[in-house]
Formats: sequence, C-alpha cells, structure tokens
Amino acid sequence: MPVDGKVVSLRFNTFLVGGVIDITASGGTVNEARHRSLCTGKDEYRPGSISSGTLTVDLYRDVNDAGQSQMSASRQAGLIAPIEATLQNGVTYELEGYVTTMPLTANIGSTNSGTAQIRITSGVVQ
Repeated sequence: MPVDGKVVSLRFNTFLVGGVIDITASGGTVNEARHRSLCTGKDEYRPGSISSGTLTVDLYRDVNDAGQSQMSASRQAGLIAPIEATLQNGVTYELEGYVTTMPLTANIGSTNSGTAQIRITSGVVQ
C-alpha cells in the first residue's frame, strides 16, 4: 500500500482525529489456494483470500476528541468506517477499516499516548 509520508490530517468516520503523531501502513497480501488436479497430478494455484493490510496510528490520547471516540466505538462494536488520510504533499488516501486495538499508555508527568491498529477492509483510493 503506497501510504507514506507525514500525515497532515486523519479522518475516521468523517470525524477529524486529533493528536495524531504518526501513521504507518503495512501492505496487504493475497493468499494462494493450492489445488492438485486429480487428472494430471499437478499443483494449480489460484488467488485466495485477500488481506488489504493495516494502519498503525500513534497518537496522544484524548477521551474528549470526537475522532478518537469514533475509533473507540468502532473497536467496541466491530464497525467498518470510512477513513481519509491527507499527507503533507496534499495527496489524500481514502479507504475503509475497523479498529482492532486501541490501548492507552498512561505516563506519570507526561501526555498519555497510544497506538491504534486499524484493519483495512477495502482498496486504497488516491
């Protein structure tokens, strides 16, 4: 997946997500299904299930942020939502996904942070 560069804004379910530090995308894969022909005995390969990849979002946690609240609600309900990431160069990527994890790291004397994992469920459109 070609999403790279510094993110200027991230929207989750149309809500702007505040406190975004960094976003990293890992590309998807296509699993292969192997079939051995009874006639020829040769292995044949076909595309199987497709994984569209994941987004890792490092952020400063804010329970009052509307975008982070939408991400948390997606995680709790397993709901797929539209996502839009705009990079510094002005390129915008649109995709869909759901949050799989969103832990909170509480640090005494500093800002609370966390890393959210988003499973991408669609293709990425530029």
